[in-house]
Amino acid sequence: MTYPHISQLVEALETQNEKALNKAIYTATQERTRYFADRIARTEMARAYQDGFLLKWDNNEDCVAYQWKLSGRHPRYDICDLYAKANLYGLGAGVFPKDKVPRLPAHPHCMCFLKPVIRGMMDNETPTERIEEGGREYLASVSLHHRQMLLGIHGEKDVRGGVSWTAKARGYGGKKVDSRLSSTGGRGDIIIQSGALNPDSKRALNHATTYYESVRHMTTDCARIAANTGFREQDIRVIKNHVFIEEHDLQNGRKRFFPDYEMAQSWQRLIDGRNIQERDIVLLNHEYIESIFMKGGLSAVDAHEKAQRIYNYVALLKG
Repeated sequence: MTYPHISQLVEALETQNEKALNKAIYTATQERTRYFADRIARTEMARAYQDGFLLKWDNNEDCVAYQWKLSGRHPRYDICDLYAKANLYGLGAGVFPKDKVPRLPAHPHCMCFLKPVIRGMMDNETPTERIEEGGREYLASVSLHHRQMLLGIHGEKDVRGGVSWTAKARGYGGKKVDSRLSSTGGRGDIIIQSGALNPDSKRALNHATTYYESVRHMTTDCARIAANTGFREQDIRVIKNHVFIEEHDLQNGRKRFFPDYEMAQSWQRLIDGRNIQERDIVLLNHEYIESIFMKGGLSAVDAHEKAQRIYNYVALLKG
């Protein structure tokens, strides 16, 4: 949300101008909503491709490796260029053993894809891990500007000084690709994550209560969610304080919000950056706007209902 839009919201709140407030909220949220809708669609399309690709080739004995390929619409230089062009396992540029492929999509809006490498296509089919050496060979082949884009200005100097490039490369986490589909056609972690508990059960409530308390002690969740969603970290911190930490004047006294299992699940998905769903983004927008309404003097109930008309998190849970 841009600063002019925030100023419009603040002015509307201060003047108690209902029409201006609604207009300011609409203006402030439409661009962000469109961006996240596009981002979710792109990311889920990439993940769906990945799931289908791995389901087809993981157990195919004729396929001995995967090659990382850049999308024809690759927008800017990033970690994907290194994945596609560095020889990290002695198999050739961008070629990985099937169980060593970096997580795909590698970043928001990533549309890179994998290509199966069939037995007989390579002279050498025995991988030799050379991540540090191969990465440095690649970095030495590109311009200083590109090295700085990937490592940062100070990171580039650190790597020249002997620090591992894997510790400085933006977007590199060392995690490997996996599929949400099993080889038998059943669901993997999707079922585990979405169907493990009845959200209204006592067990779910106990889980949510414990999880909410753990969130209060987390120190990196806001930064990770910001990186995974494109929200500003300070906005995520406002949301975290509103949902998990601050006490509010509720109908049964001044208390924190009651722990909610579905919201706990959403927060964890946002931290992990995997399987982020539309409702998770809607939740962030809902809670952010709700916090603005409450700071403007609305009760928790009224603020919730007003935010719900703009970002209906509950409707997505039912859907």
